Amino acid sequence: MIAGQRPKPAFLKVVSGNPGKGKIQNEPTSPPIRGIPRRLSPEMRKAWREIVAKVPQGVLRQADEALVEMVAAMMVRFRVDPLGQTPAFMAQYRSALGELGMTPVARARIPAAAPVEKDPFDGF
Repeated sequence: MIAGQRPKPAFLKVVSGNPGKGKIQNEPTSPPIRGIPRRLSPEMRKAWREIVAKVPQGVLRQADEALVEMVAAMMVRFRVDPLGQTPAFMAQYRSALGELGMTPVARARIPAAAPVEKDPFDGF
C-alpha cells in the first residue's frame, strides 16, 4: 500500500469547497452515536462522557462506538499511571485521539463553521 495522505471525507470536501473539482463519492453513513454502553466500568463511563463532549459536534456516529470505547479504556489506563506507559501505547493513544479529532492537528483538518456576527441593529 502506498503511504501518503489519507483521503478526505466527503463532508469535508463539500464544506471546504472541493478545490480539485473531483467527483465527490457518496460514503456510507450511520446514525448518530447512542448512549453509553452498560458494560463499561464507572471510570470508563466518565471517560466516554468526556470524549463525546470534547469531540467536534456531529462527528461521532454509531460506527465509531468501538473506537470511543477503546479511547475511553486508554484514557482510564493513562490517567491511572501516566508515567508508566510504553512509547507504543502512547503512540496508539495519540493516534486514536487524532482519529476522533481530539488533537490540535486533527482539529485543524475539520472545517469550523463561520462565526455568526450579531447585528447591532437587530433590536430596532
